[in-house]
Amino acid sequence: MKTIDKVHGPVTGILTHPGDGASGRLNNNKNASYIAASYVKFIESVGARVIPLIYSEPEEILHEKLNLVNGVLFTGGWAKTGLYYEVVEGIFKY
Repeated sequence: MKTIDKVHGPVTGILTHPGDGASGRLNNNKNASYIAASYVKFIESVGARVIPLIYSEPEEILHEKLNLVNGVLFTGGWAKTGLYYEVVEGIFKY
């Protein structure tokens, strides 16, 4: 079990979504991903810090980041196949 640093508060990972966020279309393109600012502001409003979990980054980097967080926010979505879904599944199994 991880201990929460009382000076800095908890750290929450937010998994990025495939796509650019501007077009309103999501896809499994590895070149672009985003987190809506409202999710970051929501987490920060309760005193937590945010680490973006880039869905297309190498697994070893994702695991390093997962070791630094106290929890992960999954923002929802439609993907039930493809890389994004595989990453979500991998985080749950980690």
